[in-house]
Amino acid sequence: MAGDAVLVLGATGPSGICLLRELLHRNYRAIAYARNPSKIPDDLKSNPLLEIVHSPIDHHPSLSQALSRAHAVISFLGPSPQTVLDTLMSFAYFGPPLPYPRYYAEDILPLMQTHGVRRILALSTLSAAVHDEDDPRGEGDRFVLSRWLTKVLVRVMVPKAYWAMVGIARVFGGLRGQEVDLDWTVFRVPMLLGGADDESWRREREERKGVYAGPIRPRVWKGVMGRARLARWCVDWLERGGNGEWKGRMPAVCDAKRDI
Repeated sequence: MAGDAVLVLGATGPSGICLLRELLHRNYRAIAYARNPSKIPDDLKSNPLLEIVHSPIDHHPSLSQALSRAHAVISFLGPSPQTVLDTLMSFAYFGPPLPYPRYYAEDILPLMQTHGVRRILALSTLSAAVHDEDDPRGEGDRFVLSRWLTKVLVRVMVPKAYWAMVGIARVFGGLRGQEVDLDWTVFRVPMLLGGADDESWRREREERKGVYAGPIRPRVWKGVMGRARLARWCVDWLERGGNGEWKGRMPAVCDAKRDI
């Protein structure tokens, strides 16, 4: 039996903190599942709507307990190098791959099904391509030079991060045609900008800037996205009753080229 909270994975990065702010601002109960909860600001920790679970993703007892109290999952899991050493390790072509695709395939998705949690919104990046045949509506990406250049640069400079984000999309894409009771959406982000402190988040979320969600296409797609606007879009997804038009799809999400 699903619970009444929103489980947030990847909650301690700047984007995850903005998501927590947006959820709490709209009076949602949130569970922040964090390996390092000290990164969560004190003003959020004191909010009675927020529960913090201190545990790694692949610790099944903790993840299972958190999922038992949730009705939906919003995941910002992904590589986020914080130091030069992290970046160099991501650059290396040797060593094990980053574990994020495995977390979904072996930990998160199976436990969601165990607890009857059907809805998940998961982050990937523009490194993951969507072709017409990959999309239920036949609405795949088109060539955009800036996206192509960014994708090549990421693949060359940080290949482990590149393949981790591509791998996340492949895990979800592999669910198509299977007898799996999950409503999933993978949202693909460009470069994310903006602060996660309360003042920056409030200022950005109130700016009259729209959000584009859809295939990567010339003249409509941009290579940047404000973190607060991304958080607002994610909670809008939640309030629309789940995935809606994006069920089983992988929209690219970015700042709209025209303000609202």
